[in-house]
Amino acid sequence: CFPSTRDAIYENVLNFQRNHLENCPCFPEKMKAKYKTLIQREYWSQKKRLSYDFLKAYYAEAAREIGLVDSPRGLVFGAPQSRSGVPSERLQALVDAAESCEVN
Repeated sequence: CFPSTRDAIYENVLNFQRNHLENCPCFPEKMKAKYKTLIQREYWSQKKRLSYDFLKAYYAEAAREIGLVDSPRGLVFGAPQSRSGVPSERLQALVDAAESCEVN
């Protein structure tokens, strides 16, 4: 399912990871096992855990930077893209907050 708003992107990614990858008949079992191992290893080895709200904000802001806007038809490219290769102040603030974040 394609997200209908920028704020819904992160949740759609999570749903894809949880539901589609587990059940997709085109995703070979060997690759599923490798994916599960990598995800589990990443989950348990991660020293910093970012909050759902933070990640949701990051995905939405990154979408804004590439020109995605919410519309009555769903997400569309309709704003100028940042082509500088440098994150906007808003996106950089999210990245900086993540780097300094200590979550229990």
